Amino acid sequence: MDTTIRPYQDKDKSGVIDCIRVLKEVESKFDNDCLTTEESIHHLFSGMFDNVQQHTKAIFVAVDQDDQVMGFVSVEKTLKNEPEIVRQVEAVYVSDIAVKTEWQSQGIGTQLLEYVKQYARESNIHFLKLIVFADNHHARKLYERMGYNNYEITMLQEI
Repeated sequence: MDTTIRPYQDKDKSGVIDCIRVLKEVESKFDNDCLTTEESIHHLFSGMFDNVQQHTKAIFVAVDQDDQVMGFVSVEKTLKNEPEIVRQVEAVYVSDIAVKTEWQSQGIGTQLLEYVKQYARESNIHFLKLIVFADNHHARKLYERMGYNNYEITMLQEI
């Protein structure tokens, strides 16, 4: 299988939206409040795309030999911590990553995250950061296998 990771192009929109549908379905398994409506999917895409145009975010896609989107990752340069409390350290934050169902468990997510790692290095940034649902064992296993470690834990109580 030939896979290419490259920056998002306008022609990738429908493929990325398909990936966002997968992402929202997965998120809804772990968060009952997650919306999976077409409106919420397009809203998420629009927000990502607006930030790309403002150069605060980047979107990368994995495409097959026919240039069809198999998965995507969106990232933004941010701070690893709260600058008011501790020394400022830049990080690349992986805000969203998804692979179409038919391409899952074939190394596409790993390739996307490796590309993000290279993007961070080229930006002279030494930390990658992401948030994952505690019960998303499949994703956590991938991240741990790639060397991610627990940094902070957010706890939630419904009242």
